[in-house]
Amino acid sequence: MKLDKRGYVPYRGPRLSILKRDLTYIFLEVKNMLLKKRSVVVLVFILFLMSFPVITSLTIGEFMFAGMKQEEVNRAIISQYVEFSFIIIFLGLVLSAITVAPRISEEVKRGPLHLILSKPITRDEYFLLKFSSSFLYMFTLICTPPLISVLLFMGSLPPSIHFSALYIISRVLAIYIIYAFFLTALGLFSSSLMGSPTSASLFTFFLPWITEFIGGILRATLDLPQKYTLISLISGTLLRSSSGFVENLKGSSLTLWHQALTLAILLPVLMLFTAYTVVKERQEV
Repeated sequence: MKLDKRGYVPYRGPRLSILKRDLTYIFLEVKNMLLKKRSVVVLVFILFLMSFPVITSLTIGEFMFAGMKQEEVNRAIISQYVEFSFIIIFLGLVLSAITVAPRISEEVKRGPLHLILSKPITRDEYFLLKFSSSFLYMFTLICTPPLISVLLFMGSLPPSIHFSALYIISRVLAIYIIYAFFLTALGLFSSSLMGSPTSASLFTFFLPWITEFIGGILRATLDLPQKYTLISLISGTLLRSSSGFVENLKGSSLTLWHQALTLAILLPVLMLFTAYTVVKERQEV
């Protein structure tokens, strides 16, 4: 068997395409994160929470929607899931802090990033893979249980109750995708800025509460309208944008929840751009 100058056997077999390589990496990353005990516990707990709307539908569904028009039924069903928003956001924030936030900072601190970037992978690809796997992880934990629940909810309603399945599914899915996107961006933002995994986790968890606290002080001391303090990440932005999905979307006037929805999308985009810039320009790796 012929060896090269370094003593290795040259590999002459088939090579993975770039797409297959990236998908394999993402799958393994998501699998490793999902199999962690904390992820399983949170997933089971969210599934447990999402069983309550289905139980309600099975027990008093016909009486709960009696006499309602289709549009009113649509809003009532969506509101069932908006009620769990704060708990889901809190659990997602914990997962973002302990699972997503350490991902880049840990590889920088312990050295694997040097090895990864020595391979035929660019920093752009590295960041995109980290974002993709982190988002799929958050999506699986945060979006899958509500989606399963809403399908069971609608399936358990009697035929006499009229609703728009597409309208309900699209609104509920949009709410939780925004949550997953926001929390993923927050975790990667902290991970790219902090040199320590512990610091990144603490920064991820406490940043929303700090901005919420500052927003409350500004609102109280300066008597500002709520639209000027929506930068508070938890109750000020995500929860307000969630409640807006229950309301009628007709009309062109921009309301407070439209502004909250815009911030809930623009803020994570800005955080991702900042994280990407830091990773791209990092000199020590």
